[in-house]
Amino acid sequence: MMTFERVIGQETVKRFLTQAFQQNRLAHCYLFFGPEGVGKLATALIFAQALVCESQDRRPCGACRGCKMFQARSHPNVKVIFPHPKSAKETDIQSVLEEIYTQPYTWHSPWAAPTISIDEVRGLRRDLGLSSRGGESRVILFLDAHLMTVEATNALLKTLEEPPELTYFVLISSAPDQLLPTILSRSQHIRFSFLSIQEIADGLAQWTDLPEERRYQIARFAQGSLRRALALAGENVQQLREQAVEMLRTAFRNAPQRALWVSQQVQQYDRRMLIDVLESLLHWLRDAHYLRLGIVRDEQQTWYEDRETLQRFNERFPDFDFETAMTEVDVSIHMLQRYVQPNLVLSVLLNRLKRCEKHAAPEAALRRMVV
Repeated sequence: MMTFERVIGQETVKRFLTQAFQQNRLAHCYLFFGPEGVGKLATALIFAQALVCESQDRRPCGACRGCKMFQARSHPNVKVIFPHPKSAKETDIQSVLEEIYTQPYTWHSPWAAPTISIDEVRGLRRDLGLSSRGGESRVILFLDAHLMTVEATNALLKTLEEPPELTYFVLISSAPDQLLPTILSRSQHIRFSFLSIQEIADGLAQWTDLPEERRYQIARFAQGSLRRALALAGENVQQLREQAVEMLRTAFRNAPQRALWVSQQVQQYDRRMLIDVLESLLHWLRDAHYLRLGIVRDEQQTWYEDRETLQRFNERFPDFDFETAMTEVDVSIHMLQRYVQPNLVLSVLLNRLKRCEKHAAPEAALRRMVV
């Protein structure tokens, strides 16, 4: 039996892979795709270890020779390929590899615009020309497979067309649309979904020592990604929420005040922090909208840290267009992620948020709002 203790959620994926493993109906190439930070890499690592495990019962067992070599990063039949520049130092490559094994939800590339080069794939093809240890399974993981160069992709395609016996490829990607159709057609697609609030809270319990209340607070802001939740673990989520409310207040002030606020934010915060504030605003607007509609979910998902502020906003702005506002915030987040100038993004957003309320008296209403 294949076990997935370290993988949070993704029950459908785990059940599918377990059945394929037990019935010996494994594909030669898999594409693990879905959002970032939801368990694609964690699942791939366990899948790889299970394939080289020598136990006949529980796999991976963690105790056999194959598992110990896998855990020591020294198994000759397992190769992890990830994007990096040709000039990368070997010490840096090994450091990232260690992070991949030990922190599959949070590993990150230290290089700007890394790629998987044709040299990597050529080296892999040479290795595959050699016999595997004892005729056992071989596993090759491609992290961020969509970052392969065109030359590397074409070289890999030749291998996938006639894969060596007992050799399994796992391509991991959050942008499968960037892979060539010929690669997609030769892969069995395994979709990973966003994690639930409960699953993220459980993941935080496994990876951090945060108290329960704070775990659920962070889980609500994590947008279905455990990677995002772990990044937020070191931030003050309530402070982000208060900054989001202040941004909404600013939208209803006069033009000079809005311009001053934008200038202050751009000087004080980097792009990542501004994205965090906008994401917090997106959640705040969603909560206010749910409250207005009377949508009641389970207690953990309807935990409003500032319910009074949400209620006051709905009372003072009865005609606020939440759907348009949330769309505008979401577009602004994407613009920041694409490196559009922050001052332009924030200025446009404030103007458009103001237009989402046509009938209320904004200044008076906002003065009565309490954070």
